[in-house]
Amino acid sequence: MVDINIREFGAQGDGLADDSAAIQAAIDACPAGGVVLIPEGVFACAEIRMKPHITLQGTLTWGYRDNRETGACMIPARDGAACLIDITDAVGCTLTGLSLCGQGRGEGMHGVQIVKSDGYGREEDAIRVEKCRISEFSGDALHLSHVWCATVRDNMLSSSRHGLYIDGWDLFIYDNWLTANRECGAFGEFYCNTAIICQGNRVEWNGREGILSNGGVTWVLNGNHFDRNGREGARFYHAKHINIVGNVFARDGWKVPEDEYSAGLTIEKSCGVAIQSNVFRSLGGDGGEKARHSPDYDMQLQGLDTAAVSGNIMYQAAVVQNILDRGGHANLVMTGNIGSLAADNC
Repeated sequence: MVDINIREFGAQGDGLADDSAAIQAAIDACPAGGVVLIPEGVFACAEIRMKPHITLQGTLTWGYRDNRETGACMIPARDGAACLIDITDAVGCTLTGLSLCGQGRGEGMHGVQIVKSDGYGREEDAIRVEKCRISEFSGDALHLSHVWCATVRDNMLSSSRHGLYIDGWDLFIYDNWLTANRECGAFGEFYCNTAIICQGNRVEWNGREGILSNGGVTWVLNGNHFDRNGREGARFYHAKHINIVGNVFARDGWKVPEDEYSAGLTIEKSCGVAIQSNVFRSLGGDGGEKARHSPDYDMQLQGLDTAAVSGNIMYQAAVVQNILDRGGHANLVMTGNIGSLAADNC
């Protein structure tokens, strides 16, 4: 394996000089199977293009509340950039241990992107984004448009438009923080989010839904924690073959206006759905016990076809009603769901 340090190509890492050319030169010189190292420093750059089958590796020292003092941090070199790192057509590449901070600059600037103009391509992307902190972007933290096969694991995707934008299929989304994004923690583009496994993530404090899928097919939501999202923790609309098992939903819907309903989980006009063994709870605002509780309903269901809702626990959960059934179903089984309301003294 060949390791190449970007400082060998003239990268300054002082947060002032534009290090784009030096970083790109190091990537271009790296052979397949090699590693390009981002050492300690603050590297201003823009639109770095990855190559197939190489790794871009930072110094893994970032934390939840940012880390620009130590470790490797990449920031925008200019406001007009589309992204910091472009992994389009970089089949089999890996990003690991990086800290990318967009500083809120530009308009629609993504942290990392795949943007294909000619469909999904002839080959799986098979990209990996692991152990990275990608935050404060005017666009999405991780923007995957026309992606085919990707692993997103152990990252913090935060304080951007969406933490993760999905237009594609065959995604493995494991053990991430999707937190404090202006819109969704993860957004599935209309009818273009298929074969998604989403497991062990903490999805919290996003301005809208924690996860929003319109037209999604074959999703697995397992073992995730949804907490304090502005609207639903998860919402599926016109979806097929959705398995939602063993998740926790806590105080989602707190930003919904009081003249609208709020829910922890909403499933509408969908078929082939299993909602089983999830736990729901309600909480007041962070201002204390007297703050307004949410959500109004733990689950909202409408227009389901061939669906089972069973064994869900709603203890001191919704404010108004545990399950809001808005009807229009064909072949819906609901059994073994038990719960109490937030005001109940159990």
